[in-house]
Amino acid sequence: MLGKWVNTQGKLLAVSAEFIEKIRNLKVDYILLEGDGAAGKPLKAPANHEPVIPEVSTMVIPVVGIDALGKPLNDTFIHRSSLVSHLTGLPLGQAVDMNTIAKVFAHTNGYKKCLPANSRWIPLINKVEKGADMVAARSLAEKLLNAGASQVLIGALQSPNKIHEVVRRPKY
Repeated sequence: MLGKWVNTQGKLLAVSAEFIEKIRNLKVDYILLEGDGAAGKPLKAPANHEPVIPEVSTMVIPVVGIDALGKPLNDTFIHRSSLVSHLTGLPLGQAVDMNTIAKVFAHTNGYKKCLPANSRWIPLINKVEKGADMVAARSLAEKLLNAGASQVLIGALQSPNKIHEVVRRPKY
């Protein structure tokens, strides 16, 4: 891990865009940056100051946990639930459904916020372990393809087989 310093909340703070450019000039194959966290919750809406995505980013992979489905829209289960409500129109306390998640992903103030013009946007549906979760994830992936993703990753990043499936737009 690399960062400027750790703040009082124990978060590693990002390096500058200039520093990232220096690393790029070293001709490394990949630079992986974690944009911002969701306080351990499966879904969030970004605050005004986030995400901080360097303009030189070539790929952005927003992540949602499939376990957000069916959870009430409140701060116990959803990070910044009032912002999610504002972006999607879902009232606080109502169950999060696929349309809600798709709206957060597709919204320019949601998971497409600060997306660099020349980057690929590849959503990741995480925590997919069981058959029912896979069915739900595939349905959500279709909504995300309709929202502009060229492909959607389905997986469980904490499992040995991290990516289970890549769902792509059909080619005609």
